[in-house]
Amino acid sequence: MRINTILSFGFLLTVVILAAGIASCSNPDERPLDTFFPSFNNPLPASPVGLVISDPVFRQVDPDPLIRESYRAAGLTPMTRADMWNIFQNATHSLKIVGTRITNPNFVSLLVGVANKGVPIQIVVERGYFDDDLSAPLISQLAQTGNVTIKTDNDDIARQVHSRYAIVDNHRVLASSGDWLDDGFNRSINNILIFDTPGTYVNGSGPPGVKTLTDAFMFDFDQMFNMDRFGGDKDRLINHTFNIGVKVEVYFGPNDQFVTEITDEINNMSSSMMFAIRQLNDDFMLSVMQSFATLGFYDQFSNPDYTETLPLAVPFPAVYAAYNTLNHKVLLIDLPSDVSNTIVPSILEILDPVVITGSANWTPNGLQYNDEQLLIVHDVTLGYEFAVELGVLTRECTGVGVCFGTVRTNKNVAIPQATIMCDSEEIPGSVFIGDQGIPVESQSDPNGNYALMVPAGKMRNVRIMNLGDASGSYLLPDPIWGPTMPTEGWNLMPGSSYEANFYAQPAPSATGTGGGDGGFGG
Repeated sequence: MRINTILSFGFLLTVVILAAGIASCSNPDERPLDTFFPSFNNPLPASPVGLVISDPVFRQVDPDPLIRESYRAAGLTPMTRADMWNIFQNATHSLKIVGTRITNPNFVSLLVGVANKGVPIQIVVERGYFDDDLSAPLISQLAQTGNVTIKTDNDDIARQVHSRYAIVDNHRVLASSGDWLDDGFNRSINNILIFDTPGTYVNGSGPPGVKTLTDAFMFDFDQMFNMDRFGGDKDRLINHTFNIGVKVEVYFGPNDQFVTEITDEINNMSSSMMFAIRQLNDDFMLSVMQSFATLGFYDQFSNPDYTETLPLAVPFPAVYAAYNTLNHKVLLIDLPSDVSNTIVPSILEILDPVVITGSANWTPNGLQYNDEQLLIVHDVTLGYEFAVELGVLTRECTGVGVCFGTVRTNKNVAIPQATIMCDSEEIPGSVFIGDQGIPVESQSDPNGNYALMVPAGKMRNVRIMNLGDASGSYLLPDPIWGPTMPTEGWNLMPGSSYEANFYAQPAPSATGTGGGDGGFGG
């Protein structure tokens, strides 16, 4: 069996799998026109919303090389998990944190370090998990600093504090799909949106005191931490919409009627809908995804019977449960299929790219009862970044990784139609069985670019053939492979990618005088 592995950008950007492909255009730096990356007529505008995708076990390189190159093609700089931790560690004035349970020793150690610098830390968590055996020693560790105050809600876990956000130095907000305080964060794939706007809110001033996006989160925190007001006891915001260069809408459950806000965006949909969600058992959201979603990923249905009624969804494989958990809560609406042209005003007048994310799973509790946050961001760049993430989820769910790069002469001339092959063997003791003896194969495009879609396993024995005018040469791998590659092999996890550039050199002659200057092929 041959796996055709010249990637269309529609595979990487899953938003275009069932929509029009990325258009080709001028390509001054010789990036692939119709393989990995689009060529942008103009760079995408940098978003005022910083996006971090957490990097657990499968994503062995931070950032993954394919993600890095995708961002580079768009003129963007990816934010990493390290960037997120730096924001917490560099706090100088205050930290306000909302989560569900305190079981993450790594994050607690970080907070202890911040508190010991004299920064006061205020935390709100769910009472139902506060007294469990895993939390007690970590809570004690925080208490010993003398600079950490923890508050809980007033009921059990039937209605939870499930919001996940932090306010750093009263101006920077990190709104997450996952809970940094919970040890599960270290094994789950999460998204974190980062906003930096002035905080002017004064505790106790209520909804009229909310002037900025940061104020909205400070208002919600004030009610829980200072007033012991949770769930339906909280006041609603007066203004939910903030212009920070792009339009951002902020809502807090349960009073802000998440389903109504999501429905409004769905009713305005023009072209496409994608999603990635941890839990889905709300009848309304299930019916919407079944009717309109182009592509979707879920980690679990609370009711297994739903798996037969949502055929477009791809379950995040249970066999990988020991490695990663999908913890996104994201819905993409109307991300334009031709991302290379999205900054053309006439297109943006037709489509309003929307990213809906936050802390709420699509369950009755998440949408109607819990303390949660919901963000609706009207920003094509953020949509593009999430679409790149959906491409990674596609590879993870299909159990493949990617080896990609170029094949060139030693004078840096592209070698088109070169054949690249490799073996993928079982990783002993793991669930990754490789290609089961049928090597994968790819061909380089006119610019020498190739992508080898490799079943997760131990990748070995890379072979390059059909070198055209460069035939008779031998090939040297790019140093990123390491000095022992390609014969030694290494483990390729689902979703991961490696960049491997091969350069053809003239083969030495028997007399030791052959090979010339390597001028073949150019």
